[in-house]
Amino acid sequence: MRNQYGFRFVEREIYAYYKIKEAVNELREDIILSTPEQQEIRSTDVSDPTINNVIRLDKDPRIDYLMRTIVSVDVAWINLDDAQRKILGYKYWENPTSTWEYVADLHYVSRKTLYNWRSSVVKEVGIRLGVM
Repeated sequence: MRNQYGFRFVEREIYAYYKIKEAVNELREDIILSTPEQQEIRSTDVSDPTINNVIRLDKDPRIDYLMRTIVSVDVAWINLDDAQRKILGYKYWENPTSTWEYVADLHYVSRKTLYNWRSSVVKEVGIRLGVM
């Protein structure tokens, strides 16, 4: 059962790819534009707000997870040929409400081939995310 739920989870992450990119940018902006904490300065503390923001950006677990998701999808996408990118991109991002059967018929690809492409992309992203 873990693979079925893992497949659905990973596929949702692929559908949300552009929203995830926006979320990373918003989180980064929030950290960069946030007011620095007022703290007691000790001789060993770094008082440079720029360095503190960089450290906060680097240590934020939300940004880390979202960036891993983005990189996982990017790497899987690079491994596809142009036709696969065009067809899967159409389904995942341009017209996500369309059915897989409709996309196969529209692009003159067999349903089995389309499902195989889908499975390989989801599996590759899932392996990189550690959920499959």
